[in-house]
Amino acid sequence: MACGASQLKQDYKTNISSSLLLSPTLSHFGQLSADSIEENCINSTFSQSELGECVGFLLLNRAGDETVTVTLADYGAKMVFQSAAVPLPVVRKPESFHRPSDVVEVYHVHCHFSQDTLDVANQMYQACQKHLGSNNILSGNIMMDWNGPHECPSWQLWVETTALLGSVISFLANNHKPGLRYLVHADTDDEYTDHALRLAYISFGDEPPNDGKLNPCFFQPTPNYTGIAHKRHTTDSHFFTMGRKYKRP
Repeated sequence: MACGASQLKQDYKTNISSSLLLSPTLSHFGQLSADSIEENCINSTFSQSELGECVGFLLLNRAGDETVTVTLADYGAKMVFQSAAVPLPVVRKPESFHRPSDVVEVYHVHCHFSQDTLDVANQMYQACQKHLGSNNILSGNIMMDWNGPHECPSWQLWVETTALLGSVISFLANNHKPGLRYLVHADTDDEYTDHALRLAYISFGDEPPNDGKLNPCFFQPTPNYTGIAHKRHTTDSHFFTMGRKYKRP
């Protein structure tokens, strides 16, 4: 581990509630008792928007060798931000934490399933679309074959804000279907790092957080990568993801 619970408390609990980094709506996160963070596990009850901000912050600002768990007490689930599956020279620098709205192009929400769970996966895909509303979804599709680093059938939805991210995470956690595995990741215009580190799984019960179906080595590492070094490319007319610019729907 890169740090113990006390360091996590000092860095995350102090900075996540700072108006210089995130919305003041997370001020209560900075007031959690010391007992709420143990072994890099955060236990709290969040509103949907607060959950989205917390997830967005942790996707961007933890070190490459840190694992953090956010317990979703309301849903009997947890968000697991695992250390990178492959070594990454990304360090946690509290003095240069990133605001998600400054550097994240979009968030990708993925569901992994199998041929046996196709019907229920399709039902959840339709339900998520209805929950979010078509005006809030940048793109979405279902893939029955391997898709890039996803080595199984999957579906995906792209959303732009931490508020929508928190909304869809809450919906998926509250409507768990056995046999489906959910993960989210940020798009910061570095495919390798976004799929190796800037992601989190929604996990239920005793199931392992990582289903082993995501292979970040599908992408080539960026030479000499040390962290996010640019602002987002997304504009009012176009959104940017996976190295391309798309006209907004």
